[in-house]
Amino acid sequence: MGQAIAGLVAKGGNTIDVLGEADTDKAVTGDIVVLAVPCAAIAGIVSARGSSLAGKIVVDITNPVNSETFDSLVVPADGSTAAELAKALPDSHVLKAFNTTFAGTLASGVVGDLTTTVVIAGDDADAKALLAGVVTAAGLAAVDAGSLSRAHELEAIGFLQITLAALETISWVGGFGLVADDVADQQCAAVVQQADMAGGVLMPLPRLGFFQNRENQPLSEQIRHAVRSAMTTPASRASSARNR
Repeated sequence: MGQAIAGLVAKGGNTIDVLGEADTDKAVTGDIVVLAVPCAAIAGIVSARGSSLAGKIVVDITNPVNSETFDSLVVPADGSTAAELAKALPDSHVLKAFNTTFAGTLASGVVGDLTTTVVIAGDDADAKALLAGVVTAAGLAAVDAGSLSRAHELEAIGFLQITLAALETISWVGGFGLVADDVADQQCAAVVQQADMAGGVLMPLPRLGFFQNRENQPLSEQIRHAVRSAMTTPASRASSARNR
């Protein structure tokens, strides 16, 4: 991920300073610091460089997956790695980003037929705008997901995506993509028409699609097929009959 993000930054015409484990004496000079490290390494970085990160935008890209079981996250049910990082770095502007994209989709700039979207969560609007500018300068899309509390949901999405790739349900160059277009607006217009007439504001609403690069087939089609198949099995019909 570190190389993919560095390539993205360079593509947009911005400068990069990459620090590794051996660069303990090298100062952090950038305005945006991306922690492209495993979740377990964050505490050590905060301990060693926390004071030098004050006033900087610090981007957490991790997904806190349990490395022993790979079937859960290692943060509290209502928490996130980003929230814990923000507590450890009270003088930094912590953002959550890049954790819902694979390195391959950052490098290629596409997920299926969609432009790769980097979803950003954080409490500092200016910090989010600056990171979004870096992303869009490289030709990718950026979406503001709201406050840093949304990192909880982003880490869950990242975990699901990793799980599906590990099971080879999707490839590591596939993943989630966001679509916000006129068609989606038209489909949503009828749903929110009453609220709009009552004085609300009708805004473009994104659709979430899941694509496999190999077949470019929305996950929703697979789900519908699986549900229909399950409902036609003898066991399902018997269960339905008992429920009635």
